[in-house]
Amino acid sequence: MTGFEIVGAIGAMSALICVFQNENNKSDEVHNKALLALNRAVSRTEGSISRSLMNQDSEKAKHELTELWYEASIALENANYPKMARLAQIKGVFWLDPSSWTDDDIRQSGIELSKMRKKLDDVVA
Repeated sequence: MTGFEIVGAIGAMSALICVFQNENNKSDEVHNKALLALNRAVSRTEGSISRSLMNQDSEKAKHELTELWYEASIALENANYPKMARLAQIKGVFWLDPSSWTDDDIRQSGIELSKMRKKLDDVVA
């Protein structure tokens, strides 16, 4: 190989490394957005329950929580967490009409808030 060929090869390798780094950074960004969305949904739900927000403005709170869980579902799907995305989607459906769900329905679906928090903590840890 001549000097020019070596320089060209190094340049090509450098460009390839940049492409891989950019893809990895995009993957990290998608992953982080998913975890942030899930954390926002879990935290807001915990806060709403602990402050009894549901009694003050029930419909508005349920609507907001439904949106947060759907946003988390989409972000988790984009980050390749299909099982967690599905649980977040179910949790969003739950908030459309929580009174129609029994405690047993919630347990069987796997959307108990404590379990959702645990899943988030496990991924972050």
